Amino acid sequence: MSSPVYLAGTMTAATGWGVGWRRREQKWFASHGEGTFSPPDRENELLVKYDIRPSDLRRYPYRLHSSTRKQLFGEIVKFDLEQIRYRTKYVVVYFTEYSPGTVSELTWARMWGIPVYMVTKRKRLKPWTESCVTKTFRTWEQLHSFLKVRYGLRRNKR
Repeated sequence: MSSPVYLAGTMTAATGWGVGWRRREQKWFASHGEGTFSPPDRENELLVKYDIRPSDLRRYPYRLHSSTRKQLFGEIVKFDLEQIRYRTKYVVVYFTEYSPGTVSELTWARMWGIPVYMVTKRKRLKPWTESCVTKTFRTWEQLHSFLKVRYGLRRNKR
């Protein structure tokens, strides 16, 4: 498979930590020969390292000792930004609401010249966010059609 597609989008305010749509899209991309990187997967690995239950972190992040929280999130930020900069072909973002982490990922992708494709139902975006996005789509089907043409994605034969 080629360089991963980075799947960006809000996690803390999303149902199920934003894993549902990511799993669906991982299957779609895999069926078209594209690898993906899903930030929640990496975070779960780090939680094991720090002996933190995902439900504790996601419900009560401020109950963690401040130095542990700072170290954990420092690792998350560093790893995710390195993933975007060095190992990502393009970013796909599902934008349901504003999230500082998501906007930061889009900003850095723009700075590094990595295309960002957004799926959102929002009628308007804040100018900063809008300026970081290469192309916006209203539906996943529209995005998929575009990516098939733009990147020559073909369904894998099984």
